[in-house]
Amino acid sequence: MTTVSVRPALDDALRHYAATLGFPSLSSYIIWCRKNGLTVQRNKTESQLAIERQLAADTLRPIAPHPGRSHTLGRARLIDRAFHGEIPPDEMYPLSQKLVALFAAAEDPKRRQALYRLLKHVERRADLLGLKTGFLNRTREEGNNYEDALGQLARHYGDWLRPVEEWRTDRLSPRAQLRSLTRHLLARYEVPPFMDTAFLQGDLPTAHREQEWFKHIGIGQNIRKADLPLRLTKRMAHLFPSAHRQWPVSRALRWAQFAGMGGGTSWAVLSTRLKDYQQDEPFWETVMLFFANQPICRLYPLPEIRAPAIARPQRPPH
Repeated sequence: MTTVSVRPALDDALRHYAATLGFPSLSSYIIWCRKNGLTVQRNKTESQLAIERQLAADTLRPIAPHPGRSHTLGRARLIDRAFHGEIPPDEMYPLSQKLVALFAAAEDPKRRQALYRLLKHVERRADLLGLKTGFLNRTREEGNNYEDALGQLARHYGDWLRPVEEWRTDRLSPRAQLRSLTRHLLARYEVPPFMDTAFLQGDLPTAHREQEWFKHIGIGQNIRKADLPLRLTKRMAHLFPSAHRQWPVSRALRWAQFAGMGGGTSWAVLSTRLKDYQQDEPFWETVMLFFANQPICRLYPLPEIRAPAIARPQRPPH
């Protein structure tokens, strides 16, 4: 039996590259290279990589069924027409309007080109198009769809860590496909699943800020060092990745803050307005600490926090 080995320093980079070509393991990729007279090294030239990609595309069978079940020539052509500005204003199909809006928002030519590459590849390889509702709160809020999520990913084309054309997935649910795509483009390290909600909130400043946190974690940085609206201790940062995978990022931060203060891991605090960011976070941090120290708050929802009512004068007794 032949034993295949490779230096540890090469493992991570080669394993990811092998997966993009369609190999189920690093060892199978190395054996394939040796059988075809190809070198096994970390720093290959672009011409070497091009030869390998073409050879793999011509000779390898897919390791899983093609996930792009909704791929059609008509939809691919629709993307081309939107990119070239060939869709007339009176074409009222919802997907046509969405594609036109996405390209209109991408004013930078490089961003438009990145969006085009992204849409074309995703249309062929995944099932993210078709105006499917995203998983953020399970609502139909503006921006809570996969087309807008792709538009937000295109905003970060300058920070893409890998070419989008190398992305492949055997996952069949749109949620899992988006999770795979965001990490392929923007992450070298593990990112909590709920961070994908940053791309499902539309083209808003809050969403842009949370997307920066996604990239911050994706390159291996501590969430505490990000530009957060509230303060996290080491314990809170440790709990943060354990938040529910379908929560918005704001809710995950608040839950980690409450749990890190000793409030337990209940969802109590998320039934109040504190589930969202507040303007005066230092003050609300003291409120959170007060509730965390109340044993009953660890078991039951907190009362809705409202402004104090104005006292009305009492009627004099008859």
